[in-house]
Amino acid sequence: MNKSELKTSLEISPNYRLLEPSKCFVFSFAKQLGLDDENCNVLAGGMQAAVNLVVQTCSGSNRGEPIKISLSETAGKIEMDILNQGIPLASDDLSILDKLLKKFDAPGEKFEQISIENHGRLGQSICFNLSKGRSAIPPSVLETGENNSSEEIDPENIEIRLLKHGEEADLSRLFFFVYEYKYINEFIYYPEKVRLMIDSGDLISIVAALPNGRLVGHAALRKWNSNPSVYEPCLGLIDPRVKSRGFFGKIFNVLFEKAREIPMQYCFLDFVTNHDYSQRLIAKYGSVDLSVFVGCQSPATQARLRDLGIGKDPVGTDRYSILYSIIPMTRQPFGEAVYLPNTLGSELDFILKALNMEWYPSPRFNPLAPDGEYKTLRHGAQLSVYFGLEFPGKKALENLLNEWKHLLREGYKYAAVDVPLDQPGFGIVHEILTNNGFFISGFMPFRNTGRLGFRFQAVAPFRIDFNEIKIFSENGKKLLSLIKELYERINPND
Repeated sequence: MNKSELKTSLEISPNYRLLEPSKCFVFSFAKQLGLDDENCNVLAGGMQAAVNLVVQTCSGSNRGEPIKISLSETAGKIEMDILNQGIPLASDDLSILDKLLKKFDAPGEKFEQISIENHGRLGQSICFNLSKGRSAIPPSVLETGENNSSEEIDPENIEIRLLKHGEEADLSRLFFFVYEYKYINEFIYYPEKVRLMIDSGDLISIVAALPNGRLVGHAALRKWNSNPSVYEPCLGLIDPRVKSRGFFGKIFNVLFEKAREIPMQYCFLDFVTNHDYSQRLIAKYGSVDLSVFVGCQSPATQARLRDLGIGKDPVGTDRYSILYSIIPMTRQPFGEAVYLPNTLGSELDFILKALNMEWYPSPRFNPLAPDGEYKTLRHGAQLSVYFGLEFPGKKALENLLNEWKHLLREGYKYAAVDVPLDQPGFGIVHEILTNNGFFISGFMPFRNTGRLGFRFQAVAPFRIDFNEIKIFSENGKKLLSLIKELYERINPND
């Protein structure tokens, strides 16, 4: 390895006592690169400031995730990254960093660039590029501010409003406090992606904020389709200190007022079913339960009810299930009628009635195309796979089933097959899938459009206790009972 490719790294626990030995490590590496003592001390001081900030930020956490210090030299430029896998830095933490840099004799103007890079569930890096030049920290983020995280929360002082420009990092931080780095929508840990979605109109973000600007709650409308217009109420959470004060309901009321101002065909929701609190809240807006995804999510990506102070977590089920519902914003969001096999039509007529739809028996001779086409979407973190059978066909089904068998051997736990109901051959698709271990989930808008589809699902062997799947509405309970019956028919030994 030649000099232009030198790199090294060190992992330390988040402890102030390790600052001095870490300084010696950085200083020695910089010395090997031929830097003079002044610049060696500047680089080491930058490390001390960043690690000090990370330790200070994470002092209230019991996670104890290591801090990784990485250094490299390429083409004469020295780069140093301090990886923080604990509590994310907030926007006002940059002003604290600037003060710490001065404290450790490494003022910002000594570096060519100082930046915060987000790595989703992997954490954040404080990045330094060393050379002479102006400070890389914009004056707008160097304004003095105080950390008010310990301030007592007065419910009367919480403002519910749109997320302001510059608060994206604070929103990421709030999600970390509740979910750590395990939230299912990873984009929330990238403040720049959040801002881009807001500016493009793909995200409407509503927050609950204290007078000092600290965020304590959030909910959003995410746009999934423009023609027809389809949104998802999502990203809902509350700081546990205000969990029992009804603020999530207040935030959602403001969010739904926004939804009523937007022309849309429907909005859809998916509820984790280890509790039914959210379902109860949304029911008053006219939600219609369409399907249940049994065991589709890893519990690692969900906040524990015990930690949130709202009950006990399931003990007889290895994975979480999801209830999928819509709120129709037009009388018939999916048209007037669909064709279904007699068995499915008679069993699920109660859902279609809630959508103001009729069903008619599928023609007896409704052939399945020889080829067909499907697409695969894998969610590795969930060990789940989703197949979209855009054009049902025998060859496509054969390949799909072989792919699922392969994924089972790789450790995947859940598979879904979404089929549009306006394509021929649905009755044969139903027969083939049920003969290969799949059972019904319910109805689904196909690809978030105005086309109604149907979802079949299959699961790997794991514990499922249907009594621990919490459903609030009577129609939802009726659907779950039917799914349980079909699941047990396929898995008689469970």
